[in-house]
Parts: sequence; C-alpha cells; structure tokens
Amino acid sequence: MILKNTAISLMVFIIMCSTGIRQGFSYEWKRDALDLGVITPLALSHSNKGWIVLDCRPKCEFLKGHIKGAFSFSWEDFTYTDQTGVKYRIVPPKRLARALEEMGIDEKTPLVVYGDADTSWGGEGWAAWVLSWLGHQGSIRLLSGGLRAWEDKGLPIEEGEPRWSVSSPKTYNVHLRKWLNISAATIKRRRGQYELVDVRGLFEWLRGRVPGATRISWKEFYEGHLRSPIGPQKLKKLLEENGVDPKKPVVYYCTGGVRSGYAWFVHMLTGIGPAINFEGGIEEWNRRTLTK
Repeated sequence: MILKNTAISLMVFIIMCSTGIRQGFSYEWKRDALDLGVITPLALSHSNKGWIVLDCRPKCEFLKGHIKGAFSFSWEDFTYTDQTGVKYRIVPPKRLARALEEMGIDEKTPLVVYGDADTSWGGEGWAAWVLSWLGHQGSIRLLSGGLRAWEDKGLPIEEGEPRWSVSSPKTYNVHLRKWLNISAATIKRRRGQYELVDVRGLFEWLRGRVPGATRISWKEFYEGHLRSPIGPQKLKKLLEENGVDPKKPVVYYCTGGVRSGYAWFVHMLTGIGPAINFEGGIEEWNRRTLTK
C-alpha cells in the first residue's frame, strides 16, 4: 500500500511539473537566474566593480544633466509602432544588443539603471526588464533614489552627451528569457491562470482594460520624496488588499510595457513570487480584439 501511494504521488508530481512547463509558468519561473538589486549613490560612487550606468529618462532630460559617465537608455528611443499598428513595441533584440555593444556592454557587464519615476515614467524598471528579458547575466542594480538622491549627495553631474568614448565595443550575446514576457493571445487562451494587474491611471482604466484585471496604479509601487521601491511586506499587503494572490503568476500591464515594467521590477526585487511584464499592454490587447 505504501509503495502504491508513493507511486501515485510520484505520477501526480510528474504530471504537475509537465503541466507547469507546458503552461509557461511556475516551474519555468527562474528568479535565481536574475541578479537584481538596489544600490545607493555612495555605494556606487565608491565601487570599483566596473559598473556602467544607464540613464532611463527621456533624452532631453539626460542632456540637461546626468550622472557623469552615464549613457542614455530611454524607452522612447527603443520602442516603435509595429506593422499591425501596435504602439510602443520593443525594438528587435538584435538592435538592442547593438546599442548596448556601442556602450561597451556585453551580457556579463554589471549595470546600474536610474530615473526619477516622474519624467522617466518608470523607465528604469522597464530597462531592468528589457535587460533581463534579453538574457543579461551580469548584475542589474536600481540606483536608490535615482538622480535626485545622487545630486543630494553632491556627486558629479554633467550635461550634454557623454564626454568619454568606448575604446573597444563589446559583443552582446542574446539569450531571450521568453518567460518574462507574454502575449495577448496567451493571456486570453489561459484565462484564469494569471493574476492580471493594470497599473495605468483611473481614466485610462475606465476607457477599457483586459477582462478580469485589477487596477493598482504604478505609483503605488514607490514611496517617499525620492520615490524608492516599496519593500516585500508593503507589496504583499498592496496586492492582497486588492484581491491579487501573489502565489499565482502576476502579469503587469499598462499602455505599452513601461510603467508595468517598473511594477514588474519592484515585484521581482521583493522575491515574493513569479511576475511577468505584458510588454504589448493594452495597445496589443485592443488591436488583437479589433482584428479577431
């Protein structure tokens, strides 16, 4: 009887594992594959790790003043309208890789992303998602407090284009982590298997959303005058108060993946459970609905 029960349990486990893999979440969600974290301005300024810094605000803001030596990496420069009319799509991986190579970045380079959670619209989180999706193997750190915290410490700022050049461009090898993204078709086909969180504003939400989604503004994912990411306990409470089960895969979306990329990054920093950024957002959802 014991052997029989053991065999049955083993069969159930194998079925559950294969189902999880086929469905594209749970057993494929590999949080440990990502080296994500937060770094303070002073820690960054004193580090000899060889960090390359990416400013994720709009290019016009970058030119007004940025961390000395940083490169501009704004979502505005790496999104486009695709052939079906969906706006804010991420450019092809090869183009992203080429841009990173020109900055002297390969897939193992330690990177720091920053913004201001205002003009960047959460672009620092979006950048962390893009890099993770590309298959970045090096460390990715969010600068705590962004540019404002850096300036508050009296650390060096410069204006205009970077005043140093890359002497030897790198080769960036792409290994997409497809499990960090999802399509409108998959969401519709696997309805009920994900927790859907719409991070847009109220008026955007009222104009239309993905059926079954819960609205939690992306602004709820940071706090304080420096707009720092909320921690694990606050995020868990925020989700549960809105009826979102963090034990299920949480799919964040907005208009085109930027604000939801920030929410995704905060979620991943806490390590409370699987999270996915629906990069196509409501733009892809609406286009798919209109064409079906």
